[in-house]
Order: sequence, then C-alpha cells, then structure tokens
Amino acid sequence: MQKGLIAVIAAVVVCLSFGGSAWASNAADDNASSYAYNPGWNNGSNGGFGFGAWVLSANGGNHFIWDSTKNGDALDNGIVGGVAGDGDINTTLGPSPDIAPYPPANVTVPRSWGMWNGGGVTDAIRPFTGGPLGLGQHFQVDFDNGFLGTGATVGIGLYNAANQPLWEVYFVGGGAFYVNNDLAGPAPTTVPYGDEGLHVDFMLTGPVAYTMTLTRRDGNTQTINGSLINPGGANPDRNIAEFRAFDVSNVNDDPHHFYINSLAVPEPSSWMLAVIGLVGALMIRRRKV
Repeated sequence: MQKGLIAVIAAVVVCLSFGGSAWASNAADDNASSYAYNPGWNNGSNGGFGFGAWVLSANGGNHFIWDSTKNGDALDNGIVGGVAGDGDINTTLGPSPDIAPYPPANVTVPRSWGMWNGGGVTDAIRPFTGGPLGLGQHFQVDFDNGFLGTGATVGIGLYNAANQPLWEVYFVGGGAFYVNNDLAGPAPTTVPYGDEGLHVDFMLTGPVAYTMTLTRRDGNTQTINGSLINPGGANPDRNIAEFRAFDVSNVNDDPHHFYINSLAVPEPSSWMLAVIGLVGALMIRRRKV
C-alpha cells in the first residue's frame, strides 16, 4: 500500500513539474487581431502562437478580415441570440505573446476572420502542433453564422491528419437549431439559431470520448457528451490533428458572411494535471497487481 501511495504522489509531482509540456498538443492562442493578419488572412498566415499555419481553400469563395457585427441584421443590437454592444465575436487586441518579434496588433479596429462561398465549399484549416489533442485538453473557438440561405451550411469541426471529420457543429439555413455531428450521427442541439455568434468549448475526455459546451452570446447553452466519428478502415485514425471551419453554398453579401475568431488550446490547470497523474498512477498500479 505504501509503495502504491508513493507512486501516486510521484506521478502528481511529475505532471505538475512538466506543466503543459506533458500534453500531446501545444498550448495555442490566436485571433484575427494578431500582427500576422495586418496584410490580410491568406494561405500560410500564422499569427498568435502554438498553431500551425492556416491552410485556406476558396473553391468559389474568399477569405477576408472584417467586422463580424456586419453579418445577420448588420447591427450589434443583441436582438437575435446576442448581447447589445458586445461586438459579437470581434477582437481588437492580438494574443500575447504573439509570434516574436511582433507585438499584439490592431488595438482599436474590431476584427474577425471571415469567409463566403457562392456555390462550393470554402475551407479554413488550422493544424495543432506538438501532437494531436490530448486527454483532458480543451479546444475553444467563437463563430458567427449570420444569415444563411436555405440549405447553406456553415460550421466548425475537429479532424484527423487525413482531413477526415471526427466531430462537427454547424448550422443549416432553414433549420431552427445548431447541429452536433459525432459517432451517433448529426443531431439537433437544444441551442436555437442566433445571428450574433457562439462560443464552443470542446474537451477530449477519453481516447474517443468528448464533452462539448455550445454557448450562444445571450447565454443560451447546452453541454453534450459523445464519441468521435469513426472514419472507418482497418485502423481508423481518431486522433484530433486539426481544426476546420467551412462555408458551403452560401451567399456573398454582408448579411450572409461567416466569421470565426479566438482559437485556443488553453494551458491545463494544475488541478487537472494532478487528476490525470493520479489516474495514470492508479492504472499502472492496477496492472502490476
């Protein structure tokens, strides 16, 4: 018993000592106000820290930097799922530290990453670095769908290195609720449509298990527990290697533009590291018994 307790304590100390480096994916943070996007949002752009460079494909659309309050009813009024005067998902200050030697930028101009598509699929992919998302790690992002034509789809997801979807959340024009897509298939959430933006907080809770909280700007929220999509094949790759945002067959005008912002893989807290250390030590001890 004493040896088992010592092993548990040692595991906790190791986890606390290594901090974020003990996790598979590097801590990361970026937003549209970073210095790197002063010339625009382009393929290969890489602001903030911890993420790989953007991989952008237009396919009949475009990528740009603009004010997310301009989509939907073009007002920051809080009428449809928002809070008046909150700027929707805009930022005015880049993350700190931004990629050296550049400081945070755009301290006064509200900005988000925007995209549109006129009949195909416009993509924006951002790889994680250091490895795939690890057990207990969070990924966070804001998105603002604005108005959508019937059948048009905008959303975000987490994918493996082969660009296969493992989890997605999106909205389809003409629908009433946001849709969560995982192993169980696409299913409506209880969060109704809003034109002013949402916050998504995804956490990997097991090798293929997750918990996700979807929060509309006015506080309407839902937490979903599920399993990652199985891509199929003999050895399906269910490691989360990248983030993807997509705009499918939408309309090119201000009300229908799709925006994302504020991507982050936060540093894990000390108590979470301790918990993971305890679990790992107990599993090791159980194998030896």
